[in-house]
Amino acid sequence: MLVYQDLLTASASVQSDCSSDDEKLNCAPSQHARKRSRPLCSDSVVQTLHCLKRRPAIAFAYFKDTQSIGFNHDFSTNSEMIQILSHSRQGKMLVSLFSELVSSSNASGPEILPLVDHHRRTCATPCSLSFMVDCLIKACITCYDVQATICLFSGICRLGVVPSVWTWNLLLKFIAETGEYEMVLAAYNEMKCFQLTPDVYTFAIVTRSLFQAKKVDEALQVWAEMTEMGVKPDARGYSSFLIGLCDCRKYDLAYVILQEINREKVPVEAMAYNMVMDGLCKEMRLDEAEKLLENKARQGSNPDVYGYSYLIQSYCKMGNLIKAVDHYEAMVSHGIETNCHINGDMDKAHLWFHDMVQRGLSIDVIVYTILMNGYCKAGRLQEACQLFVQMTNLGIKPDVIAYTVLLDGHLKETLQQGWEGIAKERRSFLLRANHNKLLSSMKDMQIEPDVPCYTVLIDGKCKAEYLVEARELFDEMLQKGLTPDAYAYTALINGYCSQGEISKAEDLLQEMIDKGIEPDELTFSVLNQSSLRSRKIQFCA
Repeated sequence: MLVYQDLLTASASVQSDCSSDDEKLNCAPSQHARKRSRPLCSDSVVQTLHCLKRRPAIAFAYFKDTQSIGFNHDFSTNSEMIQILSHSRQGKMLVSLFSELVSSSNASGPEILPLVDHHRRTCATPCSLSFMVDCLIKACITCYDVQATICLFSGICRLGVVPSVWTWNLLLKFIAETGEYEMVLAAYNEMKCFQLTPDVYTFAIVTRSLFQAKKVDEALQVWAEMTEMGVKPDARGYSSFLIGLCDCRKYDLAYVILQEINREKVPVEAMAYNMVMDGLCKEMRLDEAEKLLENKARQGSNPDVYGYSYLIQSYCKMGNLIKAVDHYEAMVSHGIETNCHINGDMDKAHLWFHDMVQRGLSIDVIVYTILMNGYCKAGRLQEACQLFVQMTNLGIKPDVIAYTVLLDGHLKETLQQGWEGIAKERRSFLLRANHNKLLSSMKDMQIEPDVPCYTVLIDGKCKAEYLVEARELFDEMLQKGLTPDAYAYTALINGYCSQGEISKAEDLLQEMIDKGIEPDELTFSVLNQSSLRSRKIQFCA
């Protein structure tokens, strides 16, 4: 027992550490442990490990320390260490030990299967055996290739040890990563021979592998088996299956299954909805795609830009800009940030627009505004202005939204000119002139600016450094009984901050808060760049 007494002295500091056992994996015993009175032998190491079985971290540190001074662990010492770590469920340590054993098993290290068989015969509980196999396979997939891992796995099964479903899933996922779907299917079939019930993750791994290999029939067969076994997929399982069908261009089948899922009121991930919608739109089955969009909303899944964009693009391809505009407006009404999918190819959009005019179809201010907005966002302001002139020449009266689009377009062009190096005085002059010209036109048309329109005007004045005129516009908006929103206030606050007029910005912020208008993220972003940061903290408190 002299070695054990030496070890107890060496491990006093380790025992006093309050960290978890796994965190002590790399702890180093004291140098006193190296001063041994006699050479180590397997029996004495096993005896010491057995005495330390209730302190697995210390036992493992001792195990590693003896190895570091030249002791070669054999079957008996490895078995004892595996027994201790399995019983105490020290996963990190056990995976580390198995990784070393697996790496050296073809050299001078012990064979793995005899160790497993010994543990099978001597382990205290089935849970301990299952835990050991889990850790062994986890170590194998980091050290072995697929063939070697499968060979070891089969050897474990021949010993009468049945790995857990979790371990089978680990193996299936490892095989699937190689793209060998036949091996995945073979492992899945072998799993069923052991009377194990695959779980939802098993089916997700197997079907995904089959879909990647374009084996749709086999994937459907596995899905049918899952249903027969009474395994009910979760949202991720359903979504993975639908995405796989869409990847294989089985949009009709995906649509039918998604309808059945909707009837069962099972949630499905937004990506699965979008991929089925994309497939239906590619096949120009737009009525079904629209129904799917409605079902998605009824299921509580918020609309997003992708679903709408697929419909908008498809209707544009058909030349049905009216339907495209309807979905565009619906997208905007839901507060979705548009990225102009309808205007992604403005040349084609204009051709469709021209075709509608030639056929005598009704074109209203909304269609014109959509096209103008697309040109502005594409940096083609001149063509947007030409559309505006064409609209007015046809007797179509522009509304405040159409004017706001052009006002904003001129503002964005001014910012672009700044990036291109055009002098600030020149840019400010042009912006002021263009805005005044549009305002004069609005007055002639008897069109009153609304809050968004005033916000663009105020922002433009601030960017051009005409702060007095910006404040006059703000006051004019108030005098007309309009209530500025957070964007309007932020535009003027930003203008004051950019010119160093902090006190005026402070007053405006306080006015905003007093009126119950909550500053948004953009407001705080402006304030974070000025001395108003303390005011933000006070408001948040």
